[in-house]
This record gives sequence, structure tokens and C-alpha cells, in this order.
Amino acid sequence: MGYDSLEFGVTKSRVIENYGQPDKTYELDSGDICFEYHDRQVALNFDPELADALVWIMVKDNNATIEGQFLWSKSTKQIIEVLENQLKQQSVFDDYDSLESYGFEEVGLELQFELGKLCAINIGVFYDESGEPKWPNS
Repeated sequence: MGYDSLEFGVTKSRVIENYGQPDKTYELDSGDICFEYHDRQVALNFDPELADALVWIMVKDNNATIEGQFLWSKSTKQIIEVLENQLKQQSVFDDYDSLESYGFEEVGLELQFELGKLCAINIGVFYDESGEPKWPNS
């Protein structure tokens, strides 16, 4: 799982080789390093404790699809129904006042909505029972 040609576990240097220098770089409160690519409408988080591996992707590109589904123009209810059926799991809802979040924890997917419209797709690396990342192909 990943986004575009990126897969979880790739390093910052590999991303720079493929995407070029990010438009913006900063450190998050968690210690992760975030790269923003404005033209692509994507932010990538790298964990320095895991050799700067890619662990989180935030997509705001309204041309992006999930499981082949174009969802950006659908209502919150329609999107959640489609994904709950397709992923065969219930979403977990969190309300952050102006931001609503629906998580699909088994697949590391979170959808964020503002004013009833999808505003971000977040995907993260899977972790095993002991909290260790399960990289693709492992």
C-alpha cells in the first residue's frame, strides 16, 4: 500500500530522488519529519526512529482514488457506506468540531471531512501487535 509510486518504508532520500526537493519541510510534535509537495497536494511523514522511513501519507489531491473509487464529489454518508462495504469493516468516527474523521483501523486509512466534504485521505503503515511496523513485502 502507498500512494502513486511511493510505498511505505522508503526513505526521505529515495523520495527526493523520485519527487525532487519538497516545497516545505518541518518537524512534527511526534518527531516525524514532514515533506510537503504542493503541486501533488500530498504530505509525507518520515520516522527518524525507523531510519527516516515513510510512515504516513496525507493526500489532498481531489483526483486521487481509494480502491479504484473516485470519492471526492460524494457526500460523507455515501463515501463511508462505499468504503465500509468495500473494506468489509465499520469505520470509527471522531468529531473534532470543525473536522470529522472516519478511520478504518485495520487498513490504516483515515478520511477527514470539513463542512461535509472530503478534505483529506490519510494512510499509514500497518503495525503488528507489539507495535512494530509491518513493511510491504515483509
